Amino acid sequence: MIDILLPVLSRPQNAQKVVDSIHHATELPHTILFICSRGDEAQIDACVGTAAVVLIIDGGDFEYPRKINHAATYPVRADPHPWLFLGADDLDFKPGWDTAAIAEHERTGKLVIGTNDLSNPTVIRGLHATHSLVHRRYVTEQGTIDEPGLVLYPGYHHNFCDNEFVGTAQHRGEWSFAAASHVQHHHPIWGTAKDDRTYELGRRTYHADSRTWRKRRRLWR
Repeated sequence: MIDILLPVLSRPQNAQKVVDSIHHATELPHTILFICSRGDEAQIDACVGTAAVVLIIDGGDFEYPRKINHAATYPVRADPHPWLFLGADDLDFKPGWDTAAIAEHERTGKLVIGTNDLSNPTVIRGLHATHSLVHRRYVTEQGTIDEPGLVLYPGYHHNFCDNEFVGTAQHRGEWSFAAASHVQHHHPIWGTAKDDRTYELGRRTYHADSRTWRKRRRLWR
């Protein structure tokens, strides 16, 4: 029922851990897709070792939106699962996260459901989500604010793609927050993860991504 998309880079030690977390906590049928960068051999090997689906793309080091877009259209099976989860390898999935998110969809009819990352104050207040569940119909029929078929605007390196994604869905009246869907986000900023090269790369493009966000947000405001 859910394809769980995990863009990854240079964290082979997280691969099995996040897979175990998903399998332990997820009640609904699901498929895990790792999206790796070509040449990141240790990461690729670790992901293959989990028995999940492993996709490899060319390009730069840190391109979360492009990896998500690639995985969202990859033909994993003839009859794709209707839901996509926009994930990462620094998440800790809590039991029932998936059924709580689907229950919120069934209650509201919304096609984009934000999960509770238990870390970001704006998320905890129910105003945003760093990791969301999205129905494929939303992607194919609506997509980004200016291009159906895309999940995330590919002009971001990493930062603010979630802000645009949630802001667009809220503007369309297609977003709801599932407070009981707990997917904890571990990150150095919250003191729950050690800093590393991957986090550093994300910080490196923060200001460029912020400028892109400020230019584009007028499209849905």
